[in-house]
Amino acid sequence: MNLRIDGQITGEIDCKRLYLGCSLVSNCPKCQQEINIILGPPEYYYLSYPKMNKKQLMHFYCSECQEAWDEFFVLKVDLIPIDPLGTKNLSD
Repeated sequence: MNLRIDGQITGEIDCKRLYLGCSLVSNCPKCQQEINIILGPPEYYYLSYPKMNKKQLMHFYCSECQEAWDEFFVLKVDLIPIDPLGTKNLSD
């Protein structure tokens, strides 16, 4: 295996919805209730028109006290070379 990745990852993600399977978690600023937004099944929240390496926001809403707020994040994309069987990370 002789794969090397040179340069910074740039470009764009060309999709309308991105389901990641992780969660965005924030505490309500008013009542401190933990709000968990799952970016994938079964709730099917998603990132809408996601951008790489750019500030993005997610709207949160607390049904306990009716407070709404925004949280910000950056979506990072990485390429990691692996061995042909996919069992070893070659960049470590």
